[in-house]
Amino acid sequence: MGNAAPTRSATEFEVATLHRVRALLEDNSSKTSKQLLKRLWAAAIPPEVPYAPSSLHWAKLGFQHLDPRADLRGGGCLALEQLVFALETFPSTFVHIANQVCVQLLAQMYTFYLKTIPTYAPCGTIDL
Repeated sequence: MGNAAPTRSATEFEVATLHRVRALLEDNSSKTSKQLLKRLWAAAIPPEVPYAPSSLHWAKLGFQHLDPRADLRGGGCLALEQLVFALETFPSTFVHIANQVCVQLLAQMYTFYLKTIPTYAPCGTIDL
């Protein structure tokens, strides 16, 4: 534990995963973030609502701005990738956790806001 040297070498899969994570940390290109945001939209917003890069629906998801790209900071595309993974892989669990943890806190802080704008799940608040 701690700072002890590893007892085995990393597998090819582990090395490849680390390279992918590093690439995501360094990649904050608009193309990558746009693709991830489209996937997030598809996983979180009702299908009858067409994708919009700037929309009130992003605020409903917990983003601070109508354009969620303004909220991509330190975690960048890596944080967005993790958020998309959680929503696509475990949608009901993710929404349940988001509602249990965040909606209660947000309801106390933004009572008026929540009454006027129904939320899906404040996932931007959780991950980014």
